[in-house]
Amino acid sequence: MHTTKVQCPAFITDPIKRAVPERSQTFIDTISQLNAPEEDVHFAMERLADIFAAEQLYESAGLCHDYLSRTNEAILKYTKTNQHLLVGLVMLREEQYQQAAEIFVHHGHHTHAAIAYERANNFSEAYAAWLHESRRYQHEGQLLQQYQAQLAAAMSAHQTTYHQEAPQLYEATIYALTQWAAEQEHQMNYQAARYAYRAIIYAARRFSDRSRLLLGHLNTIRLLRLSHQRFNTLRQYDDCITDLQNVGAHFEQAEILGEAVAFARQHQFEFDTYFEYQAGLGWERVAATLEEQEGQHSLLEHVLTRAAQSYEYAGAFMKAQSLYQRLLTLPELSAVAKDNVERRQLFLSNEFEDPRHLKQTTKRPAFLNEQRQAHGLQTELLNHTNGYDFETLTKSFVGAHGTIWDIDRRLAFMVSLRAQSAPLQADEQCRLLQLFTNFQGGPLRRHILRILAKPDIKYRDLLLDVASSPAQVDGLDFAHEMIEVFILWLEHPNTDIQSVAKMAFQKLQRSDALSALRHLYEVTDRVEIQQLILQTAAQIGSAPAAQFLLDVYSEGLPETSENAIQLLEQHAGERMLAPLRKYIDRHFRHDHRQRVEGILQKLRHKRRG
Repeated sequence: MHTTKVQCPAFITDPIKRAVPERSQTFIDTISQLNAPEEDVHFAMERLADIFAAEQLYESAGLCHDYLSRTNEAILKYTKTNQHLLVGLVMLREEQYQQAAEIFVHHGHHTHAAIAYERANNFSEAYAAWLHESRRYQHEGQLLQQYQAQLAAAMSAHQTTYHQEAPQLYEATIYALTQWAAEQEHQMNYQAARYAYRAIIYAARRFSDRSRLLLGHLNTIRLLRLSHQRFNTLRQYDDCITDLQNVGAHFEQAEILGEAVAFARQHQFEFDTYFEYQAGLGWERVAATLEEQEGQHSLLEHVLTRAAQSYEYAGAFMKAQSLYQRLLTLPELSAVAKDNVERRQLFLSNEFEDPRHLKQTTKRPAFLNEQRQAHGLQTELLNHTNGYDFETLTKSFVGAHGTIWDIDRRLAFMVSLRAQSAPLQADEQCRLLQLFTNFQGGPLRRHILRILAKPDIKYRDLLLDVASSPAQVDGLDFAHEMIEVFILWLEHPNTDIQSVAKMAFQKLQRSDALSALRHLYEVTDRVEIQQLILQTAAQIGSAPAAQFLLDVYSEGLPETSENAIQLLEQHAGERMLAPLRKYIDRHFRHDHRQRVEGILQKLRHKRRG
């Protein structure tokens, strides 16, 4: 069977060959064939490790050992060239947390050290490392408060030592973050305000502080709704519900579930029944708590009724019947309430609960587990500390077994060797990106994309090639990554780069890009970018694209609503029929139905003609 060779480009291999011993050339050639059999690559790596060590090229030898998972040898070689951050990262990967933390501290990588100490459950030392970093960034506003949130959380986990200091620092941190969030809101910088509220949520989780959890979540939800981020709003509701359950705040959880139901219905989402079913479970938990208390019969009646109504809406008629039966056993149930309950029981006795329907309507929607907005406060702080150093990041991927594909680890290995011989120029990084779009790519590709986010204009044509390259694997992730970069290019002060981004958007007429476009539409506040996204969606011309445009039209916002329906009128095709018909059946506004009916009439005439 013939297999096409995936060759590492010459601009990577040639400088390496000029910088390494001649007897290593054959092995470099083997590894540069990125899809070569693993046994061949393993043998070549072993030989290269010996050659590099003999030539005192210890960092290169360390990379070979790192690829082969020879942890001790990699650490030894990295230590000889003072690559202490790499030594710590290898130890961290091997779960040698305490040793990694000590290496990080000794060489000034305090954010890395704090995280490693926490993983080692050494919260006393974690506190010291977070304290060091919070003092370092004491004049950097939000960053300082994020470090303080970490600091307070570490103190809360080590209460035996910091039983007096932790609460005071926690209170001061919450106050500072709240003030910072209010200031950012006043300046309409909603994203920064959301980061501050997330830091509040992080610290409140460690202190099991239900009131501050609600403070952080409800303000984040409010800001997401203000920015029209509907899917992210539901994800935030879901996170809030989980946190409240973890701290035993069952009543608050049930109330928030009710809000999530109302929000889902308002925006005509079909998974409101999932939240309704969860609300039934939530009110049952509240009822269980009340039954343990004396004199709560009147409140118990209200709670059981709420639970039964939620189950009814979700189609869980048997559960609702069971709760109505419990209501009839309450000693203080009024005659009117008893009559209402019996009438509901009679109604439900004539309803048939379809188990298949129930399974679908109450199933957890997959989107709740996707596209989380933040990768975690600690990751954000690490990224800031590292400064997104390209060479260090690339080297850290060489030994990342099970995290990224072997073909990417080999490319990272070759790039790391090349970086030792001569620094990678911006145009070479662009060409690397083109190579990565043919593979899984993963974290390294995403990092290169961030590097290219503010490119030099002299690489205009190359950037356009990168923008239009189809991803062979994992297209959806590729689309998300590229669209985020295109937006940064659109915001570039250079008009030529803006034109590249606009041309790139025109090439995104792929169905796998629609999810990314929709997500971006929800998170951007710039009307001109929203208009460009709507235009691209209309040109995709699929049923989901039509649904997206109809959703925007239904929102009725003056900046985008009219543009969405005009684009539908211009680009409507056969593949858009189903959502257009469904819209007419379900939507309540007469003028909206008339407009969509006009599009359907146009399609019918086109079909007849």
